[in-house]
Amino acid sequence: MIQTVYEAMVNILNSSVGLLDREQLELAVDVLDQAGYIQFFGVGSSGITALEAKNRLLRIGRRAEAVADSHIQAMMAVTMGPGDVAFGISVSGSTLDTNDMLHKAKQNGATIVAITNYAKSPITSIADIVLLTAGKEAPLEGGSIGAKISQLFIIDLICEGLARKNLDRTKQMKEKTARAVIERSY
Repeated sequence: MIQTVYEAMVNILNSSVGLLDREQLELAVDVLDQAGYIQFFGVGSSGITALEAKNRLLRIGRRAEAVADSHIQAMMAVTMGPGDVAFGISVSGSTLDTNDMLHKAKQNGATIVAITNYAKSPITSIADIVLLTAGKEAPLEGGSIGAKISQLFIIDLICEGLARKNLDRTKQMKEKTARAVIERSY
């Protein structure tokens, strides 16, 4: 069982690397680097990935937000504008709530970045930048760890790209945020 699960996860990462459009990744890093505000949108399991993305960006000194409440998401989407990035995460690319929020943000001038497993899904028609992942899951098996790993892999690549744009600042912010958390421990 251990070997089977391990091989499945490695295969998902290998497939994600194969699907990755490096130009789209570089473009995502560039727009996030220049963003005045970054809002992650996702619900369900992808909402958990959105929260993790926020956490990762905060640790390297990048301001970002992710919330689970759909009313707050709607208000955040309509208050975005040019220079802001709305980042949608959806395995299926067909999640109504996420796509609706991205559409609202786009109408107000925000740049849209999306992570999805499906190149021909509704989210890709909304997004300015699309990052494809592997780890397919059927509608009745939501929350696949493989899908989550592929999403987190892309988030990790983005964070590494952002970190490399300003190594000194990143190192300083990692130390600063680590100290803030350490101070909260006994």
